[in-house]
Amino acid sequence: MIEIGKIAVLLHDIGNYYGRKEHARTSASMCLYFILKTDLNLNAYKIIEQAIFGHTTGTNIQSAVGAALIIADKLTDANRANHLKEDLIKGGFNNETELIKLNKYINSTLTNKDFVQLIIQDRNFIFNYNVEGSIEDFINEYLIQKLKSMPFILTHRAAAYFECNCIYKVNGDDIDL
Repeated sequence: MIEIGKIAVLLHDIGNYYGRKEHARTSASMCLYFILKTDLNLNAYKIIEQAIFGHTTGTNIQSAVGAALIIADKLTDANRANHLKEDLIKGGFNNETELIKLNKYINSTLTNKDFVQLIIQDRNFIFNYNVEGSIEDFINEYLIQKLKSMPFILTHRAAAYFECNCIYKVNGDDIDL
């Protein structure tokens, strides 16, 4: 299962070559090309394909690989703030003042490799954001306004697959989203 997960992680964004829109669907289709060259069985292929296909919506998680891929993807997205800025601009967000504020995070806090950590404790998935500066500004300007709710919806869905709670913290303090 771990090897299947590694393969899903490696292939989950290959569809970006053809653009972000529908990249999960494209990646799921493209993975077949690579998997057919291996000795993986049909069941392994189905797990990989479904995990890749569902990693952007999380609406139909069918395996631990799919749930783990969503969590890993959201953690790396958060730790890769430039990707967020690019997505905002592509999505039509062009408020220069807000982009300058986002750059402050990108150039300081968000470049920290430990910006967001996942801690698994008992039946809890704890996502702890390590930030400098005003926690309130970070929560309001970054977590709520910039990320909207999708990373939180997806991580909640993935945690639910594992029958775990999802807890969010900033600098070790619980936050209510």
